[in-house]
Amino acid sequence: MLVAASERRPASVAGRQRFAVIALLIAAAATGLVVVAPVSVAIAMLFLFAGPHNWMEARYMVSRLPSRAGPFLAFMTLGGAGVVVLAVTATLLPTVARLTPFGDGAGASTLAFCAVLWNLALVAWIAALLKVRATQKPVRDWWWVAPAALLLGAAMCVKPFLWSLALVYLHPLVAFMILDRELRARRRDLRPAFHAVLGVIPLLIGVLWWQLHDAPPLPGVGDDALTMRIVRNAAGDITAGAPMHFLVATHVLLETLHYAVWLLAIPVVALRGRPWRLAAIPVAARSVSWRRAIHIGLGVSAGLVIVLWAAFTHDYVATRDLYFTLSIVHVLAEAPLLIRLL
Repeated sequence: MLVAASERRPASVAGRQRFAVIALLIAAAATGLVVVAPVSVAIAMLFLFAGPHNWMEARYMVSRLPSRAGPFLAFMTLGGAGVVVLAVTATLLPTVARLTPFGDGAGASTLAFCAVLWNLALVAWIAALLKVRATQKPVRDWWWVAPAALLLGAAMCVKPFLWSLALVYLHPLVAFMILDRELRARRRDLRPAFHAVLGVIPLLIGVLWWQLHDAPPLPGVGDDALTMRIVRNAAGDITAGAPMHFLVATHVLLETLHYAVWLLAIPVVALRGRPWRLAAIPVAARSVSWRRAIHIGLGVSAGLVIVLWAAFTHDYVATRDLYFTLSIVHVLAEAPLLIRLL
């Protein structure tokens, strides 16, 4: 037994070192690329990995569905209803602003007011999910949820568009949190190495600031309208005079690491490196109908990835606009997924 234990320990240390080295190499390579050509990297990463990472998210979420809803029914219903309602209303907000008939400035005012209401609904939904989750096993004493929601809601009313921009940068971090929960459940030995890698990310963002905070305006790449969309996605409409080069590079770096977590780390840690093994999904064991539905759903999703690649090739700008309009669904779906893992 002592010999076996001593033989396992070096393997564990080697595994941690290998994990840390691979993660640091990916992060460093991504940082170098976005320093040199942030817009080009943004275009390439979205084309290559947007579809596959969405498929992997869907595959992971299906694998975390319980075989029987039972006590999770209230949480799942609240989560699913919130995703649908918030996604639909977020998609309709620009249309509501355009249809406002009360003068030139009324559209912007209407959009700002609707953004406040949407943000408040988002906070209320997340707070409700946390409250429901706190009553489920393992039971949590999350007394701070209501005060935190009220404080955050008040902050949103003051700067609604700033909060919307913050969500753009917070979204990639959700993947890190999900991976941390999976490591805690399945590979505790890798958590210290993972936390060390997370500690390096602010240093890499500091490198971006050092290199790009006073860089000249971003050059057009291909279509100027495309560059403007990338800048607007990273900086919004409220950062006049801000270092656009730095903001775009930071957003692209975080999104690249987000893709790396979903396409490399989570499949290995949570799905044991075999995401194609659908028989291991708990809900698939419920019945033949459920198993067939999951197979069809994931198969159709894989087909949509190919369609997305073809659409990007045909008209990148229009496809990008459509993708970012619809991507709010998977962004919102990550909230109940993460809360359930807490």
